[in-house]
Amino acid sequence: MASPSTILLVDDEPDITQTLSYRLEAAGYSVVTAGNGEEALEVMRRQDVDLVLADFMMPEMNGIELTRNIKAHPKWFATKVLLFSCNGDPEFRERALKLGALDYMPKALGANRILDRVYDQVRPQKAFDDESDIVPAAPPAPPAPLPETSVKQQVAALARSLNDMLHLARATGDLPESTSFALDSAQRLTAEMLELVQSRSKDHVRS
Repeated sequence: MASPSTILLVDDEPDITQTLSYRLEAAGYSVVTAGNGEEALEVMRRQDVDLVLADFMMPEMNGIELTRNIKAHPKWFATKVLLFSCNGDPEFRERALKLGALDYMPKALGANRILDRVYDQVRPQKAFDDESDIVPAAPPAPPAPLPETSVKQQVAALARSLNDMLHLARATGDLPESTSFALDSAQRLTAEMLELVQSRSKDHVRS
């Protein structure tokens, strides 16, 4: 069986690190973490990684300097790098891309979009070169479908609750970056779930 692809996640915010680590591991990736660029380089000296996902603004060594070091190293220069930050300045993105980063993403995109970009570059499991020897197992019997109306109502209710929680939290004042990131990610995920359920419901009606 192929080993999981390894993501090096670099961020000085423990809450964001925890959120993204959980989501990456749930998607099938192996995750190692570092709190800044210096720690990330130490990790890379000890083990190979398939992709570096790093915050732009960090103490000791920021994401730009980390990217510069990775791309200048003869062993690491081909390593894929994605940067993200609360600062969406186009100038920072341009600098990151010039140094060899594949993308520079605002944290406002939320965990779902960031994970989508990771998936675009590295699949959770390394592909088998030869799948001809693999005998596919018989497909399991499909589970009994849930009433789509009921599921749709539950997801819609959850989306409304998350919206209310987000508005209430923000009404109390500025939120810490990590809290806002987690709430935005949950809200986006729920919206996508609702969109999926609605799409399936329309397909069912057409059939």
